Amino acid sequence: MKRSAKICWVGFVVSTIVLAALTGLVLYFTAFKDELARPLSGLNNSPVVNGETSLVDHLAHAVPGFEYTAVDFDGDGEEPIQLDGSRSHTHYFDAGPPVVVGKLVDMTWFNKDTGDKLASGPKPVVNFPVGTTVVGLTVTDSIDDSHSDYATVIVSDTNADGAYCYYYPETATLSDDFTQPDRPVFAAKVANIHFDSASDFPSLYREKPFKMRCTFRIKGGKSVKFAVDHIGPLRLLVEKQLVLESDATSESSTSASYDVPSGTNNVQLFYTRPTSADARLQLTAGGKHMQTDKAKVLPVLTSIEPRSSQRSAGGAATITGIGLVNGIEVRFGNEKAAIDPERSTDTEIIVTVPNASEDGVISIIATNKVGQSNALKFEYTSSANPPIRFTESRVTDGDERLVMSLLTGIKYGPDHKYYLSAINSVVHSFAADYNMKARDFCSSPSLGKHRSILGLAFNPADTEFKLYVSASILDWKKKGKLDTPTAWTNGQILLLKKNINGKCLDRVEQPVIDGLPVSNHDHGVNGLVFDNDGRLHIQVGGFTNAGLNDASSRLGGFDENPLSAASLVAPVNKPGFNGKIKYNSVNPAFAVQEAGDVSVYSSGWRNSFGINIHSNGYLYATDNGASAGFGDVSTSCTSSTKYVGKNLDDKLTKVIEGKYCGHPNRNRGRDDPRQCKFVGSGVPSNDFYEAPIATFESSTDGVMEYTASTFKGQLKGDILCSKYSTQSSPGKIFRVQLDDNGNRKKGPDELWPSSGLSMEMSPYGQILMPRVYKNEVMVLNPKVAGSLSPSFTAVLPFRGPVKGGNEVIVTGENFVDGAVAVFGETKCTSVSTVSPDKRSFKCKVPPGSPGKRVSVSLQFSDSSLNVPAGKGVDYVYMNV
Repeated sequence: MKRSAKICWVGFVVSTIVLAALTGLVLYFTAFKDELARPLSGLNNSPVVNGETSLVDHLAHAVPGFEYTAVDFDGDGEEPIQLDGSRSHTHYFDAGPPVVVGKLVDMTWFNKDTGDKLASGPKPVVNFPVGTTVVGLTVTDSIDDSHSDYATVIVSDTNADGAYCYYYPETATLSDDFTQPDRPVFAAKVANIHFDSASDFPSLYREKPFKMRCTFRIKGGKSVKFAVDHIGPLRLLVEKQLVLESDATSESSTSASYDVPSGTNNVQLFYTRPTSADARLQLTAGGKHMQTDKAKVLPVLTSIEPRSSQRSAGGAATITGIGLVNGIEVRFGNEKAAIDPERSTDTEIIVTVPNASEDGVISIIATNKVGQSNALKFEYTSSANPPIRFTESRVTDGDERLVMSLLTGIKYGPDHKYYLSAINSVVHSFAADYNMKARDFCSSPSLGKHRSILGLAFNPADTEFKLYVSASILDWKKKGKLDTPTAWTNGQILLLKKNINGKCLDRVEQPVIDGLPVSNHDHGVNGLVFDNDGRLHIQVGGFTNAGLNDASSRLGGFDENPLSAASLVAPVNKPGFNGKIKYNSVNPAFAVQEAGDVSVYSSGWRNSFGINIHSNGYLYATDNGASAGFGDVSTSCTSSTKYVGKNLDDKLTKVIEGKYCGHPNRNRGRDDPRQCKFVGSGVPSNDFYEAPIATFESSTDGVMEYTASTFKGQLKGDILCSKYSTQSSPGKIFRVQLDDNGNRKKGPDELWPSSGLSMEMSPYGQILMPRVYKNEVMVLNPKVAGSLSPSFTAVLPFRGPVKGGNEVIVTGENFVDGAVAVFGETKCTSVSTVSPDKRSFKCKVPPGSPGKRVSVSLQFSDSSLNVPAGKGVDYVYMNV
């Protein structure tokens, strides 16, 4: 079986029509780590007149990927590769009525050089010859608009520079080929064989004896001198002919000349480190132009994580090693494990752990076309953590999928209902039980003509129902929605209440905040969140691709301004709060904010869609990276450079007061020139710049903390980020694990192969995600083994005022009457009866202390049923 090496393709975001043109998502190719951190050159200073430039719009948008790579392991001269154009889309959208969303009706792949058609469809498999092929993709949408773009396919032969060195236990007996019983337990590819001392060997072998085999190939047809400096015995063979041998255990040099036969010859260098004394192995002659054959690399397994599972299994495991390609298969005992080819490489493979019929320790072995690997131990035991598994479903209105159009955001409210924002100027709500059957529906009237609602937030300290929403008129000039000098200030924060104006949900008359910047494209006023001091944080998109508004810009043609491309803060509950923002000029390039209690909290955010406050106290936000072809790069307040290179990855970054996150704003740069310079995510953090803690393929927009105790708390406290799904791309969920300082400890790892735009956790540990294109709410349901005794899942809302008194829902399984939740050491009050499905009850949170983070335990009338507090944080008291 052929398996292509991991494809490095450019994922495309999606602005799915509606969301490229209507959601605040930046549309662009996925990035690789070419983050423009290198010095920029090639200045370009195109004129800008009155802060506005011309814009070339686009509808159909082909996204063929960027680069695909594969290795022709079987030497037949070609390799099958799956192309991926699923991120292609159209920006066509007509607000109607009725609403019309454009669709792609044709996707044709072709050879750029010959023009020959290769395939049709979003993800075809095509055979490509060894070498480089440039493929084109032409997409046509439902209004007959077409667009083409290109990707590179590289199929290589099995030749590579360097050598592979395999390590064995000191007791191993090494024969002259890999068919020997003793398997290597570690391997590494090296550019040359130059181990000067013990510290140059892999860390596992710096303090102990071992045996070693290094393999490579050289061209023959001449006499070659081989010379080795060494401490310890060695042998060198050319095509199994002994050329060098030494039993010396002290520092020695061994050399000999050998007439190497014509053609390519395999060389093996065997070495023994007999004691823990110093070691040395230097091939000082005979290794020039050494190469390896990737088709001859034996698989070697180094580690597996996790190392145990319950018998039900089914979760993912990561196996590391080398040579994990070329027809690789993995067995857990006698059971073959499924490999995820898209997420696997030659040094790391992702497998699904097979089920087991009984507990016990088994061996994991990998086999490729060269041979069999060493064995790793894996244990099936009831004491292991359960596998992290989900099932996927949809919110229903009974037996049918609940259809809701153009959804962008979702939040769980203090009234225990879900609230959803939509592009078409409305907010919806519904209640739902564990089975995700929606009821008690409500929809607001239009919140303003042409207004897209992109963000939602509740202040957990509020004592009455208040829903804050961000509202933007996107593409206001291009689409003729607004044509006034101040149209760029159309962004608002609105306040919604229940049962006012004769509606189940409607806005109060005056905006909480008015005058926020909105680009003449799809970057608007996005995610909202209240911090633990009760201040509202607002993510506002930028007006440019990489800081420069000139003739190359495709993001609306207007300059950055005082409050654009930033994370803002507004103390909306401050007495006398003034939310009316005013500027001294209608020109965004030179405008200065003159009024309004809204300020820049953190600058340099290109188009941050999602923001979340973590139980550790840090704010985290996603941000879209710059895109090739969408505008050039500001390198100072007066200089720029052409955008050269690949599109940049999306980011997850801490939102820290006063810190800059890399996207230039020349308006603010007049007072702080550092904000005029683009800074890539490859640059480390310093006193001014905050680097991302993780990067993702685009368009990764949603962000949340998982706070439920499902899977024995394995996901608790992790950050989950959702990659936006289009009509043909299902999306993806990434998992980022944090250390004690709130930085990345591990990840991002793929948690699930589909997603929506934004994310919210249900009280039962489910993950809800609105899917704009598909007019539905996707649900991930934790798949866990049932228990006969009570268990605890979560508390929602997750935060509340320091004085307590707010109502929460406490969830789990097998609750009985008399249940009460204990927040730290204090019981909650006003406890309701247990729900009929025995999964929840409600109560009021007891008072706490400012900033206190507590775990929750459960007590019952029968104390033998009590559930002790688990690990992690279950509830956070605010500072107000």
